[in-house]
Amino acid sequence: MNRPFFWFCVPAIILFSCQSALNKEKEKVVTVSIPPQQYFVERIAGNHWKVFVLAGPGVGPETFDPSPQDLEKVSRSKLYFLTNYLEFEKQLSERLKRMSDGPLLVNTAEGIQVIEGDEHAGHSHGKGVDPHIWISPKEVEIQAKNICRALSDADPEFKTEYENNLKVFIRDLRQLDSSLKEAFENLGTRKFIIFHPALGYLARDYRLEQLSLEFDGKQPSTMQLKSLVDEARTAGISTIFLQAQYDIHNVETLSVELGGKVEIIDPLSSDWLNNMYLMTKKLREAMHGT
Repeated sequence: MNRPFFWFCVPAIILFSCQSALNKEKEKVVTVSIPPQQYFVERIAGNHWKVFVLAGPGVGPETFDPSPQDLEKVSRSKLYFLTNYLEFEKQLSERLKRMSDGPLLVNTAEGIQVIEGDEHAGHSHGKGVDPHIWISPKEVEIQAKNICRALSDADPEFKTEYENNLKVFIRDLRQLDSSLKEAFENLGTRKFIIFHPALGYLARDYRLEQLSLEFDGKQPSTMQLKSLVDEARTAGISTIFLQAQYDIHNVETLSVELGGKVEIIDPLSSDWLNNMYLMTKKLREAMHGT
C-alpha cells in the first residue's frame, strides 16, 4: 500500500519537536552556591527556570569542596549566580572560565556594601570580606535586582514577568526591614554570642554586636574564651547561637560556663524569608527584648 509522504514524516516531526522542547528545558537551568540564593531566584523566575544548588542543605559553604560531578552539573547551566565571596566559588569559577560552553557567571554582589577588614572580627575568608551577604534585607534587594537583570537578559520573553516578581519580592524585603528595625528597638543588651560569625550584616544594619566563638575559623584559646565569658556575663548573655551545620560540642564548654542554653539557627535555610523572621524572634528573646 502506498502511503503519502507526510505519513513517514510525522514521527520524525514529533521526535524533533520533543527533542527541541527538551533542549529548551535543559537550557533554562541556573546554578546557585547556597540555598538562600535558590529562594531569591525562584521568587523572581517563578517556574521558568530550574535551580541547582551546589552547597545544599546541611552543607557548610566554608568547607564545601565541589566534586567533578558538581562541576559537570554547573557546566550544563546557562547561568551561575555567585555570591562572589565564598572560597569554593573562586576555585570553581576559574575552571568554568576555561570552558568554551560554560555558564555565564553572574556576580550578584555587584553594588553591595560589604563588611571587610577589622569590621569582620574573628573570621577570615581569603579576601578579608564577610561573605554572608544574604543576611541583610537591604543587600538582598541589590542581589535580587542583579538576578532579575541577568534572567531578563537571558530570557527576554519573560522580562516583564521577572520585573513584576521582583517588585513583589522587594515589597516583602522592605516589610522585613521595617519589622527588624522594630524588633531590635528596645533591648536589654545589643550583644549576642554565636559560634560562626554569620550574622555580621544583620548586626551592622540593626546596630547589634556579634560576639563570635570562632577566631580566624578556629576554636578560641583559653584566654579568648575567658574574655568572652566575662563579656557575656557583664552583658547578661546566657544564650549561645549555633548554626545547624555545626556540632553542638563546639559550644558546650561556654554553655556550661554561662549556665545558659544553646539555640540552633540556620542562616542557610532555603525558606529564607520565614527563616529571617524566625532568627529575629530568637535573637530578640536572647537579648531580652521588651
